[in-house]
Amino acid sequence: MTLVALSICPPLSFAESKTSQQEAAPAEKAVAENELTQAARETSTQAAEFTLEDQYREQHEFTYPREKVCVLLFADQDGSKQIEGWVKALHARYEETVDIHGVALLKAAPALLRPTLRLFFRQRVEHPVMLDWDGSVTEKFACKAKQVSLFVLDTNGIIQHTEYGAAETEALEKVVESVDKTMKAPKTNEKSE
Repeated sequence: MTLVALSICPPLSFAESKTSQQEAAPAEKAVAENELTQAARETSTQAAEFTLEDQYREQHEFTYPREKVCVLLFADQDGSKQIEGWVKALHARYEETVDIHGVALLKAAPALLRPTLRLFFRQRVEHPVMLDWDGSVTEKFACKAKQVSLFVLDTNGIIQHTEYGAAETEALEKVVESVDKTMKAPKTNEKSE
């Protein structure tokens, strides 16, 4: 097909050809990026909306659209050992430009221990951690046991990337690439159905 198109097109001088390519490149790139963004929206999963309380009894409501790209980190007790590596690296890179939130899966904790666990989180964790006592929110995401489950969400709540486990170099690079790409994508601020 390409050979036929080339044989039909009148020959261009090198200068004309180069100018035409330079003029078309930004427009083609913008169209390609928009198509990729649209394709990602159509094939990606909409994150669940939810409300959870943190260790200070503050309610955190997750509805979309949101102001910023968001990284959600879920962990049970075993996975909590991997949280710090993710949070430190992501906070150092993005500071306040990306929302980073943690969710602790506490389904296995007996109700009598809840006050003690809240106190434990208040004493050891400076930032709010949402407490998923019954596991209902964690079940809405494709979380894995005994490791961190990380989700990069665009402003409309579309999951752009998922990563499991510790913040190893390769995994961290994938998350950073996804966050950077998501931050550059055009914002539509549309509520997905």
